[in-house]
Amino acid sequence: MSTFLYALGRWCYRHHRRVTLTWLGIVVVCGLAATLGQGTRNEFEIPGTESQDAIDALGRTFPEISGAGATVVIAARDGGTVDDGATRADVATTVAALEKVPHVSDVVSPFDDGNAIGLADDRSAAQIQVQFDRPFEDLPADTADKIEQASAPLVGDDDLTTAFGGDIFTTVGPQLTIVEAVGVVLAFVVLYLMFRSLRAAVIPIVTAL
Repeated sequence: MSTFLYALGRWCYRHHRRVTLTWLGIVVVCGLAATLGQGTRNEFEIPGTESQDAIDALGRTFPEISGAGATVVIAARDGGTVDDGATRADVATTVAALEKVPHVSDVVSPFDDGNAIGLADDRSAAQIQVQFDRPFEDLPADTADKIEQASAPLVGDDDLTTAFGGDIFTTVGPQLTIVEAVGVVLAFVVLYLMFRSLRAAVIPIVTAL
């Protein structure tokens, strides 16, 4: 490996003009791509398929339910129920707060008439359904935090266990785990064994981090 790097460095030194022009060309191309490109997109569409036609029809006919969704699930502890007076009051307060969250188009209480899936048969659990007026990628980054803040009456109830679900809670970014930490350590060992220099091994790791 060291022989190859030495040969590469010597070739770049002898042909420095060609190398410089090549890198300038790469910079120009990348700059044009970043300036003229449309950027990345989180939307996925397959025109002409039945599923895409159904999604488009849903958005035209019922735009209020074509956006992202979220659920607030509550479960009673110690074998209790969630339909007592105190819990109903907390649910009503939470529903009113959720309706004020930006871009929320509808909030369905588990105790609404006609809501067949809001309350468990044994009354041990219930869910509040939240509907947004736009897809997840068009919602503000703090939408999930605002849903949790609006649900404070339920979260603070010691007799309940509260959990959140739906699009805005299941879509998360990359997270660091022990795997990445082990990878960094192994990369450092490989670099040190290859370069036989602590400084040469540390610089690429620090730059990458």
